[in-house]
Amino acid sequence: MPNHELYLYKALESLSSAQSELGNRHFNSSANRSYYACLQAAIAALLMEGLNPFASNGQVRHDMVQSQFVGDLINRGHRYSAGLRETLAWNLQ
Repeated sequence: MPNHELYLYKALESLSSAQSELGNRHFNSSANRSYYACLQAAIAALLMEGLNPFASNGQVRHDMVQSQFVGDLINRGHRYSAGLRETLAWNLQ
């Protein structure tokens, strides 16, 4: 299983790219990078808690990350604010 620090680094890089794209008025690219920043941060959070957010083939399933993050880390674990429940879903739109 990958290290949570790798995904945290990816999240920060994606956030930086999102900010840059926004500054250049590339709104679709900024939205895409924003979504990936949120997804990668959620993966890092799951990994930090010892949870496996990957499908059996090792691939990231976006719906599984959303489900685990909300179910395990917000609803049951109370590790993150309830205000983050819809963040991945909103960014995907």
